[in-house]
Amino acid sequence: MLNLNKYSDPNLIPEGTIARVCLTIKKGGYNDPAYDWTDGYATQSKSSDSIYLDCSFKILTDPYARRIVYDKLGLKGKTKPKKPNEPDAPYDPEQDDYHMNGFRRMLQIVNSAYGLISKDTSESAVALRDSMSFQGLDGLEFTVQIGIKPDDRGVDKNCIQKIIPFGHKDYRGGRGHPQGGMPAPVIPGTSPSFASADLPEAEDWAQAESQEGL
Repeated sequence: MLNLNKYSDPNLIPEGTIARVCLTIKKGGYNDPAYDWTDGYATQSKSSDSIYLDCSFKILTDPYARRIVYDKLGLKGKTKPKKPNEPDAPYDPEQDDYHMNGFRRMLQIVNSAYGLISKDTSESAVALRDSMSFQGLDGLEFTVQIGIKPDDRGVDKNCIQKIIPFGHKDYRGGRGHPQGGMPAPVIPGTSPSFASADLPEAEDWAQAESQEGL
């Protein structure tokens, strides 16, 4: 066996590292009232018409505390080329893998940050997920597994590989909101419905990233 892992960039955080992180969303200034994307939280790709949340994840736990990992949360994938004579079809978010994977990740972030299991459909859990907003996501603390993947230039970089759910052996942090408060109030135009997303547990983030095609 070649054991090629030892040749990775020594400055990268090792793949599989478990850490507590704090999410920050960099506002990209993109708004689309038709989808309730306002307040400039979304970003449009410079190379396609895809839309995403531009996120940084500051590590809170040793030995990599204060390091930052950058990744995206998909909102809308790039438009696929039409076949000749193919009629225009209305956009369907449920047929957009980039959108569905992005919202699945948001749901998992909320569950991990607030110490909820994915099957918790109690009134309080449903209300919390439904009251969440892009503003509410900004600043949440939760547990992740860090990975490594090539960027657009083929250079390896750290990424968020998995969200670690409450109850998992690798979960870090106490149950409940990290600041001990209630979820952010619903902000008109920024409150996607997480409770309505009946989705399975997320697989590796990197596996879904290629479907956006930045």
